[in-house]
Amino acid sequence: MNKEKALKLSRRILLAGMSILTILFFLDIKFVVLGINILVLDMLTAGIWAFVRLCRWAGRENTGKRTIAVIAITLVGLFALLALLIDGEWYGYAEGTEPQTHRTFVVEYRQNMLLNGTAKVYERFGPLLFPCGVPEYSGYLALDKLDSEYASVFINEEQQAITVSLFIYGPRFHISLELTGKSSTSPEQLLTEQPIDDTHDAFLIDTGGELDTLLVTAEKGEQDRDTEFGDYHTTLSVWNPGNMDAPLQTMAVLVEDMAFGHHEVVDANFDGYMDFSVLYNMGNAARYWYLWVWDEGAGQFVEVPEYREISLPRRNPETEIIDGWARNSGAGDGVTTFHRWEDGKLVCIRRIETWWEETDMVIPETEGTVFAYGIKVEDRIDGELTQVYYKELPPGEDFFDEQAKWEHLDYHGEN
Repeated sequence: MNKEKALKLSRRILLAGMSILTILFFLDIKFVVLGINILVLDMLTAGIWAFVRLCRWAGRENTGKRTIAVIAITLVGLFALLALLIDGEWYGYAEGTEPQTHRTFVVEYRQNMLLNGTAKVYERFGPLLFPCGVPEYSGYLALDKLDSEYASVFINEEQQAITVSLFIYGPRFHISLELTGKSSTSPEQLLTEQPIDDTHDAFLIDTGGELDTLLVTAEKGEQDRDTEFGDYHTTLSVWNPGNMDAPLQTMAVLVEDMAFGHHEVVDANFDGYMDFSVLYNMGNAARYWYLWVWDEGAGQFVEVPEYREISLPRRNPETEIIDGWARNSGAGDGVTTFHRWEDGKLVCIRRIETWWEETDMVIPETEGTVFAYGIKVEDRIDGELTQVYYKELPPGEDFFDEQAKWEHLDYHGEN
């Protein structure tokens, strides 16, 4: 094959390819490279061909008049191109890549001087753009040069769609996405997406089990007028970040207004799995919590009702004892309790109650009233709390030394 035939064959192949790509363009399959689509390439090719033909035509006889004609036609073409650019009714492209799926989406838009136009979303496969089935946007369309710096393409789990937001003040497109329920969003990212305010709370729990880190959300609802303090109905939901289709479990509880939003993540039953507690009552001298411990076998949290009765609970991992303290008054009297896990249940193994009362005795020097103190101790015997010590102390003698002895669990009344 000689050079001339090779050039003719190359031109025919090029023209056939451009013709096919042009037809596909109008069938909504776009050929776009570096923001230049096939129509622009068609016009450039036609313009170059026409310009060459005009130059050859002008180079023959009557060259002066023909040169003027070529110049006039060229100027008209340039003015037409300038008018097209000013009006803005030509195709522009902005694109972004979704970081989780690595799919690249392109918005093809046309915009005029009045900031009106159209925009449609395509997915890129090499130089070809295929439609995503998103309806074409038509209306107000503002596009700033800095938009590309703030463009975002991300998976919206709630809408089960890929959100393409390439225009700050323009449209946001949602592309339907077939989700299997498996979320690729990290638990920490999910936590940042949760509202936390006067009526919402959220926190993470690394259970240490097969499900790893779970997300807990709390939402405060209506006030219950029938309760003593007007507590609020609160819904707790436990979510598996790997599958956000539905919560693993939900709990409906009552929480005092001032206590809402307080939580702790602890290993309350000392089994190596993390648990969580939620404050439901907060006073000047006492705080009471709900507690849910993680059951690895069941794959969910189980509430411990006995924990609700412990004021200001403290956990000691060395002794595996949980103690509590509920003060009655500024005199330091009240109830001290000690709890231990037995056969998976939290039981009270010692309860110390102290109290005081006024007497008729008066200290002559100060004319102050003399107080009488008392102390009662109960130990768990045969599955029940049984009184093992009771003493009303002489007037003027307090209970603190005696109480300190009984706070050692191995003490049983010995001198």
